[in-house]
Amino acid sequence: MDEEEVREIFLQETQENVEKLGSWIVELERDGGMREDLIDRIFRSFHTIKGMSASMGLESVSRMTHSMEELLSRIREGHLEPDANVTDILLGSIDRLERMISLMESGASPDIEVEDLIDKAKRFARFESDIEQRNPEEKGIKHPVRVDEEGGESRDTSDGDGISNWEIMIESDCQFPSIRMLQLISSINGAGMEIAGSRPGKKELDSLKPGERAILSIRGGDVEAVEAILGSIGEIKYRKASDLEHGTSLRSENMYKGMGGGPPQPGKRTRNEYVRIHVGKLDSLMKLVGELIIEEGNIREIAKRIEERELTDRLTALKRTINEIQEIVLSTRLMPLETHFSRFPRLVRDLSRELGKEVDLQIEGGDVELDRRILENLGDPLVHLLRNSLDHGIEPPEVRRSAGKSPRGRISLRAVKNRGQVKIEVSDDGRGIDTRSLIDRAVKKGLVTIERARNMDEASIEELIFQPGFSTADNVSEISGRGVGMDVVRSSVESMGGRVEIHSTMGKGTVVSLVLPLTLSIIGALIVSCSGTRFALPLNSIEKIVRLSRDKVFETEGRMMMMDMPNDVIPVHRLPELFDTKREETMPCDPEMGVIMESESGKICLLVERIFERRDIVVKPLGKSLRWRSGLAGSTIADDGSVVMIVDPSSIVGAVSGGADL
Repeated sequence: MDEEEVREIFLQETQENVEKLGSWIVELERDGGMREDLIDRIFRSFHTIKGMSASMGLESVSRMTHSMEELLSRIREGHLEPDANVTDILLGSIDRLERMISLMESGASPDIEVEDLIDKAKRFARFESDIEQRNPEEKGIKHPVRVDEEGGESRDTSDGDGISNWEIMIESDCQFPSIRMLQLISSINGAGMEIAGSRPGKKELDSLKPGERAILSIRGGDVEAVEAILGSIGEIKYRKASDLEHGTSLRSENMYKGMGGGPPQPGKRTRNEYVRIHVGKLDSLMKLVGELIIEEGNIREIAKRIEERELTDRLTALKRTINEIQEIVLSTRLMPLETHFSRFPRLVRDLSRELGKEVDLQIEGGDVELDRRILENLGDPLVHLLRNSLDHGIEPPEVRRSAGKSPRGRISLRAVKNRGQVKIEVSDDGRGIDTRSLIDRAVKKGLVTIERARNMDEASIEELIFQPGFSTADNVSEISGRGVGMDVVRSSVESMGGRVEIHSTMGKGTVVSLVLPLTLSIIGALIVSCSGTRFALPLNSIEKIVRLSRDKVFETEGRMMMMDMPNDVIPVHRLPELFDTKREETMPCDPEMGVIMESESGKICLLVERIFERRDIVVKPLGKSLRWRSGLAGSTIADDGSVVMIVDPSSIVGAVSGGADL
């Protein structure tokens, strides 16, 4: 493993720990330090970062994380409360770590200022005098592990008191054994102990494999101190081995015997094997899968024309293989939402303090997965919605008390998966949207006329907040009120093939929903036509296909309706009419079938003349001329090279049920 690989692993593992630490520290403050398991998790993450940074020679980072460990130790012992001041120190260290990561990723020197945080931690943990009395080697890690190519320098290996021998086993599912061993050795050095014998070389470390043992001779520290260090390192097992000879600091051999369990049997391999792949390669692979699907469709069309049965059969087998490849590639791109949600407790905590408000953030659905491309673009819209809820939605404590509410506001961030889509809701129990004030501002800004304002319903008025430059804030602040927010949220979500919905009740709160596809690339669809125009209907929204009969279809108040079940009446529409598609008189739409589509807003029956096939399609974004039109989720390329519009059932049902135009 070369230096660049070690650096990449260090950055990734540090970033993963930092993402978790932010939300855990906020949770620790809220719970008042009563949960020892939470303190242990935070401690282990800081300890992991300390060990890894020491192995990278980042002394200042290692000293800073060590001081955070001291704070956490005092909290665990009950000598220190994790109040706002202590939490600020812990979160401050997270900010410095993020700065260090940013510097290293840009290729700059990872030097960060840490002395101020260390001094604050000393004062609060009351361990300043204890640290000052230590030797320089004990105060920080002055001698980080440096591994040379052949074996490194030698240390004193003479027999004497204070040397203990330990068997260390790398667990069978450990991805990076050499990194774990470096972390362990760094932690030993940082605690004022040392490895007796020759320092392990790069070849020795790289040769370590999961399920093997490393025999370490450690000088300094009692058994309890060594066990405390060993117990803090993840993915290892250990035991005291006083009967072993010391003198060679590290040698590897299978050590399942005596450590519990046995070696993996052939055919029963339990280790999970991982390969780190750059996301750019996954993007390229996804594009190639899309091209495969398109070419398979083209060849299938040729096979139909020449009526070649064997070729058609071969294509069917090829299609199954392509589908399997597609599913595997899609799964590699999915990431849980918790990777993004974990940073929001910190955001809400800091902003609520700045605004003088008391707010609890509830998060649900962090295990729901989305395409990583969508996740990467989702951060800014969610941050803006949370800021809006804090600034515009949640009232100050005294206002909430006078309204009969709890002085503590509540913001909820919730994700649910349904029919191939993910809905993310940001809701609050605040003041809600004052629609009368909203319409007055819109008239003053010239966004709507007085005449139109008189005829607008509540839903149409709420839509005004998505107008560019529109803001409900009386004063511009650092948090919100510049009028460059909700329109950007909508355009960002729509660029990902999603939509934004809003519902508010005056005095009770507001719910903003982001409805997003699981992936931007490939979906299953039913290709249909009416009046010579083809459309693609997403399979995950199709309930069933029905034959039309006169006794089931009727007209009421100028609208066609269909009796589906005894008590289920749904609207009926011809697809071209929904999109105002011009059709020649020679090609009337004389449908015989209806496709019933379902969304959270209800159902609709779309009349079609012909159903072509069910197939996977590659989703392409709409051009600028069509991007504004609701009811369309994108486009795809047919086998003959023509463009086929992809229908968005949710927006169609919502518009039809509300009597609006698409």
